Amino acid sequence: MSGRRTSTLQPKVHVYVQNRNNRSETFIGALDATNLRHFSYTARRQINTNNDLILGYRKCNPLHARTICTWMENNDINDPSPLPLEAVGYITFRDMIDFYATLSCFDLDYKLRYLNRNIRGWILDYIKKEPLTKNEFRSIADDCYDGDLRKEAMKQTILWSWSGTGVPELQNIIAFCKTRGYYREMLALKRRLRSKTDKEKGRHQVLERLIDESEGTTVPHLRKTKSLPDMGLREKQDNRIWVFPAKEV
Repeated sequence: MSGRRTSTLQPKVHVYVQNRNNRSETFIGALDATNLRHFSYTARRQINTNNDLILGYRKCNPLHARTICTWMENNDINDPSPLPLEAVGYITFRDMIDFYATLSCFDLDYKLRYLNRNIRGWILDYIKKEPLTKNEFRSIADDCYDGDLRKEAMKQTILWSWSGTGVPELQNIIAFCKTRGYYREMLALKRRLRSKTDKEKGRHQVLERLIDESEGTTVPHLRKTKSLPDMGLREKQDNRIWVFPAKEV
């Protein structure tokens, strides 16, 4: 038997998306109140006395809202299934951002946010694949309501700018961050990344210096434990041979 806890005693919740003029709404569907409240913090907070849930128009796509409502209505609240990528329809960057923004309007219960891993994972992979354009960066920063996605977009933009590839629209992205108030956050992240890079570079330099200075001496943490026969030799990873005194018999 299904593990869904639905109740015939509870009336349906009518879900609407507010239109741009704020005077009318697009009807999305009538959902089981138990399932809707289980998945959505927004539903718990905003269902009114008429059992209506009205979602704001700005970031909520009615088509995607209908898909998400169907997913909530048909899901098993005891063993819920994640949202599949196929739910988005045409899988493009803009579609994914619109879908993720619409999902954020429902505000998934924090214990259930792993259910969006397919959608969020696709966006993360896209961020890491190649340098973002200014419009792509803006969409992630402004539309997703996800601070970690925004930071990842900043991080990858910084790393691409340090690489040989570069970021063609870097100056436009910086200008956007200044306009939106993200620039200090980006600078702080850049300093942390630079500090981490410098520390790693420093460790490599120390290791190389120890290798250079230790030739012909015993440096336990640099030596292989496997001995070569007959001559008391030990080998190094770069195939050079270090000579050590043979053990006395």
